[in-house]
This record gives sequence, structure tokens and C-alpha cells, in this order.
Amino acid sequence: MYLDDLVASLSFEEQDEVVCHYSCDTCEAGATDMCITCSENRVGIPECPCLDGYYEDEMECVLCDYTCITCTSGTECVLCSGNRINAPDCECPANTYEDGNAECPACSDACATCELDGSCITCTAHRSPAPLCPCDPGHYETEIAGIDVCEVCDVRCAECSDLYYNCDSCAADSFRVDTPQCDCPDGYYDPCGPNEFVYSGETDESGEGSVVISSTDRCKDSACIACDVKCSTCDSATNCLTCSGLREDAPECNCPLKYYSDSNENC
Repeated sequence: MYLDDLVASLSFEEQDEVVCHYSCDTCEAGATDMCITCSENRVGIPECPCLDGYYEDEMECVLCDYTCITCTSGTECVLCSGNRINAPDCECPANTYEDGNAECPACSDACATCELDGSCITCTAHRSPAPLCPCDPGHYETEIAGIDVCEVCDVRCAECSDLYYNCDSCAADSFRVDTPQCDCPDGYYDPCGPNEFVYSGETDESGEGSVVISSTDRCKDSACIACDVKCSTCDSATNCLTCSGLREDAPECNCPLKYYSDSNENC
């Protein structure tokens, strides 16, 4: 009886000294790899493998790279995170770029395609050249439905900003003067008709209140047209608003009494 009690006593002492498998916090008596509870970053008794997003490395569960949902090492993904493709490398897909996060952001609105650093390879419509892809001449940057786009300036403008009719410079060889309106000077009329746009300072910086015309419906004639020689100002080639020289009585602008019109239309 004494011998049996001694053996039992030794068995319990040995059991107390048993160290569980490293995957366990606690384990079954006599079965050190049968976990009752798991150690850090492990789940699923009794084996307690590493959580998804971790991999086994020297008896510890180590966090996978940000490019992986699951992995077998720090650089070998099994499943890719976010919108990444092609495990085990899990690269950013086309038209996105690398910014050090799980999800690869889309290229800038300026880019049709871009490098992994975000610089443009090719540009979207009305932009050039890559890699910066600014708006083409005669276009301005604006936002439509949350997307940055380049829209064409009004025909009056060589360059514009903020609004399509807000000219920074007037159309070349058009005789137009005075930004931002770029109207026709005296002695010329505008084939596009009266300028009905509202400019900054007349209402507010947005130009609210202007007649907004789609680019396809806008006037296409940039050049001011000279009035008839009889006119100082006009709204068509022959309809004078004010008369030139000695002429009077717009819109006809005839020579006054006792004057005649010479071959150059002078009185």
C-alpha cells in the first residue's frame, strides 16, 4: 500500500511539471498538445492554429504583411487583401497604385493608367502630357459627379479658369479685349451675340445666375466681325447702334444735310 501511494504521489508531481505545447495556454493532463485554451493570436481548440492574418514562426503567431489576408510567411500570401491580385505577391491591379495600405487606391482622375507610385502613364480626355497630365490648352479643371475633369473653355477665351467663360486670356486673332469677358471692341460685333454671362463680383465667385450653355451648343465663332464703316458700334454687319464720323440717325447712319458720302463712305 505504501508503494502504491508513493507512485501516485510521483505521478501527480510529474504531471504538475509538464509544460503544455506552445500553442496552448492550458492543456489536457497527459496530452500536452490537446489545448483547453489557446495561446495569444490562436483559435480553435484543441489544435489552436494561428488566427487568419497570422503565420507560424518559431512557436509564435506573427502578423502577415498588409498585402495578405492569410499567409505562410511574412512575404508569401495565400489570399490577398483589399483589391490586390496574384498571390503570393499580391500586387496592385492595373489603374491603381501602391500607398502602403491593404486597398490599392485608384489612379488620379487625371490618369487613364498610372505607375505604382501614382504618376500617370497615360492621361484621361483633354489632358497632356504624362506624368502630371494637366488640362490641355483651352480647357480648365472642374469637378463633375465627384470626378476631376478638363472641360473646354468658351470660344471667347484662349485660356480660362474656374468657369468655362471666365477668360484668363482672349482667343488669339479674335480682336477680343479685356479679360475675363473678352468682348468685342467698338467697331466690331460679336457673332455669338451679347455676352450674358455673370462674372465674379457681379453676383458671387461661382458665377451663379449666368446662362449655362453646354459645350456642344455654344457659339463656335471666336473672331469679332468688323461693323460697316458707317457704324461706330453695331450688333450686326449693317445694323448700327451708334454712327461713325459725322453720320447720324442710327441704325441707318446717313450723312447729315449738305453732306454726301464719298467713295470711302465718309461724309
